Amino acid sequence: MRSRQNRGLAAANAPDCQSWIEPKIALATHTELPLRELKRMQKLVEERRDEIVDSWKAHFES
Repeated sequence: MRSRQNRGLAAANAPDCQSWIEPKIALATHTELPLRELKRMQKLVEERRDEIVDSWKAHFES
């Protein structure tokens, strides 16, 4: 079975948000973020999913 890949979206000293990419895009965790920001981040992850996965694989599989 394939494990889920987690991608974090965060900046230093800022609220945190992590999203699952596989098997489907879903919010994993978040701290101190308003719903509007969570929706914005979800949309960005959905739009750039392939780019995120390709970068993740290039980084960890090399």
